[in-house]
Amino acid sequence: MENKSILNLKRFIALLIFLTLIIFGGRGNVVYAKENPLEKDSIYEVPVDFDGLIMGTNNFSSKVKIEVDKKFNYYMTFGHSSSISNLKLITGDKESGYTIRTDSGWTYYTYTLGLENLSNSLNFKAYISAMNQEASFSIKVKLDSANRISDYVDIGERPAEFVPVIKANGGNVELEKGTVFMIPEAKAYIGSDEAKVNVKAYYNDLEIEVNDNKIILENVGKYVIKYVATSSLYKTNYGNDAFSSYEVTILSKVGATTLAKFDDKSNALPEGTILQASKIEDGKAYDSVAEKMKNISDNYSLINIVYYSASGEALTPKENVTLYFMPETYLDRNEVKIYHVSSDGEFVDVLSSPFGRYVKADTNLTGTFVIYTPGVEFHMPMWGYASIAIGAVLVLAAAITVPVVIHVRKKKKEDLEA
Repeated sequence: MENKSILNLKRFIALLIFLTLIIFGGRGNVVYAKENPLEKDSIYEVPVDFDGLIMGTNNFSSKVKIEVDKKFNYYMTFGHSSSISNLKLITGDKESGYTIRTDSGWTYYTYTLGLENLSNSLNFKAYISAMNQEASFSIKVKLDSANRISDYVDIGERPAEFVPVIKANGGNVELEKGTVFMIPEAKAYIGSDEAKVNVKAYYNDLEIEVNDNKIILENVGKYVIKYVATSSLYKTNYGNDAFSSYEVTILSKVGATTLAKFDDKSNALPEGTILQASKIEDGKAYDSVAEKMKNISDNYSLINIVYYSASGEALTPKENVTLYFMPETYLDRNEVKIYHVSSDGEFVDVLSSPFGRYVKADTNLTGTFVIYTPGVEFHMPMWGYASIAIGAVLVLAAAITVPVVIHVRKKKKEDLEA
């Protein structure tokens, strides 16, 4: 016959496994009623389930506002503190359309959602300042606990549920007054589906003419290139095509900062070639590089390099030319290294050396270059903060438990002596 203590131990282990499955297996799998708990023409306040977020819940809204219009379109407002930035809602390979506003140091995004996605886990990406990197997390909204607070108010056109993501081959730049600026190529996609991109140029908010895909910086001031992508795959609440926009700013000035220049001693490029260097500070290209750089460097900048012929055709050097990059002031020129980002997003080392105020490299590559100094400060990962918190709780529990045990044992000893 099996020993009674062993049998009890087996029962305890089985019970422990069962409870573990109940507690942890059920987390993140909230099942909502099949019936839609939200009525049309209504605004609700709905609590958030943060099971998909280990730490930092105080940096996010504990409740979301969900607006339901007369056609059963859904708009969810979710906010974060100043410790968070660049919040994106991702469903599969698509980004949700949103509007944005700030209030008292908090940023609020109003996302357009379908009921199916609203009822499931919502997957986000955001830049976490304390970690100095992008992080992914998920939340759920407890639709079965929705509290109706008012009627819906029509505030105008809302973005489509999914919108095009624009990828532009260039970024913001300072150029000398009188320079010819070639407008960088841009493409846009919703998931794997390409969207149409239109381009317009503005000087001090007034539209100017674009000829042969270029503009001349005739005046001192701010020029803006605005890309607008549209797709008929998804519609706004007004029935218009899904759309998104992206802007590149050109500051035209006398004595502009030169991001890069080149020396073509081998005649690898035709006479009259111009180099256009721009700084990439946001967008899909930047996000992709930033994700890879988080374990390589805290200090880096992205510069896009394109050569153009006098007629405006993009060129690739037949042989190496000498490129001179102007690093950011926070980069030590004696420590600077350079990566080139290939078309498939891989980093390729580019041999470089300091040259006065510049860093030079002999290469025939074009596109995005990462100018960086190696080194990453230690940043506590989110699970690290959780471990510390759990450890503190256990230590506190031990501190409370030990005196009780000592007291009990002492009491038993006194009883024996009596």
